[in-house]
Amino acid sequence: MKNRDFRVREQLETFGVRVSALIIENQKLLLIYAPHLDKYYLPGGALQVGEDSNKAVAREVLEEIGLHSQVGDLAYIVENQFNIKRHHYHSVEFLYFVNLLGQAPESIKEGTHKRHFVWLPIKELTKIDCNPNFLAQDLIEWPGHVVHKIVQN
Repeated sequence: MKNRDFRVREQLETFGVRVSALIIENQKLLLIYAPHLDKYYLPGGALQVGEDSNKAVAREVLEEIGLHSQVGDLAYIVENQFNIKRHHYHSVEFLYFVNLLGQAPESIKEGTHKRHFVWLPIKELTKIDCNPNFLAQDLIEWPGHVVHKIVQN
């Protein structure tokens, strides 16, 4: 069976199910910076049809960072709606704590764009455009169990 992303696109709208990695070391969060968009975001991507979310986040970390990882607790389930240019995105996203089994590279090339890995202090996330934006406040105060968030940007 061919791997298929759990994603539906119609004209200027995309709905999908995603997974993202919360990789924290020394009170710093690993983010990907896309200079062409001037945005920071978590490593992750689409869940594939029939795939468990915890296995999907390990696969995405391997694909995007090139490292194996140890997947920890599910931290957030996020209903996220946002726009990039004129395109509307609506996703259900599973955010897991993840430990890397190695050191992250400084950058990766995806297609024609270069994306940089940046370790940012959690307390400084309020100073940048980070998706999802609730992380700046909520990560510091994470209660130790799964949190459901609804985000509309």
